[in-house]
Amino acid sequence: MHKRTDSSGRIIPASKAKYKGFFQFSSNYFSPLLLSLRRLFCGCADFSCEWRQLGSFSLPVCRFEGLCSGSEVSDFILRPLSALHCTSPQLLYAQLCGGSLWAMGMEERTTAEELAEDLLQGRCVLLLPFAALSFDTRSQTSRSVEEPVLERSLLGPRDSFTEHYRTNTALLRSHLRTSALKLTEVSVGTASSCRVGIVFLAGHGGEDYAKSVCRTLRSAPVAAVTSLGDLEALLAPSHRGAFPQFHATERPDRMARHLLEGRVGILCDGLPCALLAPCTLPELMRVAEDRSSHALSASVLLMLRWMALLLALLLPALYLSVALYHQELLPFELLQSIIEAKQQVPFTPPQRSSVCWAPLPCCRRRATGCRRAPAAA
Repeated sequence: MHKRTDSSGRIIPASKAKYKGFFQFSSNYFSPLLLSLRRLFCGCADFSCEWRQLGSFSLPVCRFEGLCSGSEVSDFILRPLSALHCTSPQLLYAQLCGGSLWAMGMEERTTAEELAEDLLQGRCVLLLPFAALSFDTRSQTSRSVEEPVLERSLLGPRDSFTEHYRTNTALLRSHLRTSALKLTEVSVGTASSCRVGIVFLAGHGGEDYAKSVCRTLRSAPVAAVTSLGDLEALLAPSHRGAFPQFHATERPDRMARHLLEGRVGILCDGLPCALLAPCTLPELMRVAEDRSSHALSASVLLMLRWMALLLALLLPALYLSVALYHQELLPFELLQSIIEAKQQVPFTPPQRSSVCWAPLPCCRRRATGCRRAPAAA
C-alpha cells in the first residue's frame, strides 16, 4: 500500500492525508496564515483549500465554492502560474509583483482577518511561505438586469438594480458618464461584513452629506445589514417624524436624476434597490412616468395628486366639524337627511369615519401586492 510522505520524508497518517495535501509541508514551511484560515472556517463545508503543483513546489489555494469562480481561478491564475516554470516561491513572488499574471485586482494581505474578508467577498487567496496574495475572481452568477417591478415606466428606461453590487454601480455609470460621479465604499457589520457604497456628484452639493454618512456607517454598532431598514435605522437622525427620511428606488435613471439635484445615493451589496437622501415631500408625490411624459400633462397629474392629498387630509375633518358643531352651515334638506341617518345608525360621526377609513390601508396593501405579481399575471 502506498503511503504519503511530506517534504522531510515523514509518513503522513491516513487521518491527516485526506485534507488535500494540507500536511504535505513541514510546520516551518507554510505560512501561519493558513492555520488561521483553517481555524476561522472550521466546519465550513464550502471552504476549499487545495494544494496545487506549480513547477517544483506546491502552494495552497483557498476559496469559497460558489462565491469564487472556479473557471477564472483555473484559466487566469493556476494555468499562467504553471507556465512560469518558477523554481522557488521567492522567484514566483517576484514575477507576480512584476505583472506576469493575467488576473486583475491582485492585492497583498498581511493578516488573517483581511484574508477572511476577501474570501467572503468571493476572492481567491494564494498563500506563499512569506506572503499572501488575493485575486479578484468573484463569481458572476446573479440575476440578470430586468424591468422594474414597482416603478414601471412605459416611455422611460426599463433597467433596474439587482443584488450584484458591481452590476448596480455599472448601471449607474451608464446613466451618468462623468468623472464627477464619486463612489466611496464602507464595510458595515461586526458579525457579517457588508459592502455599502455612498454615491454623489462632486460639485453638486452632496459632498458634506456624503462624508457624514460615511462617518456614521463606519462607527455603526450593527451585526449585519440584511435590508434597507437596517441602513435607515442607522442613518436616520430622528425616528419620531411622520414622513420618511429616505427614498427607496429600484431605477438607476431616477437615482441619477437625484444625484444631479445634489442628493446622495446609498447602494448595498445584496439588495436590489438604493436609498436616496435627503427625502422631501414633493419628491414622494412624483412617479417615474412624470419625467417621461409631456411637461403639461405631468404637471396636471401632479396637481391632481396634490388635490387628492389635501382632500384626503381635510375632507374628513371638515365633515366632522360641520356635522358635530356647525350644523347651521348645512342646508336644511341635507341636515334633515343627516339627522334621519343618525337615528338609524348606532354610531357617532367620528366612529363612522374611523370605520370608513380603516379598510383603506388594507386595500392599498392589497393593490401593492398585485403590482408585485409577475408581469405575465
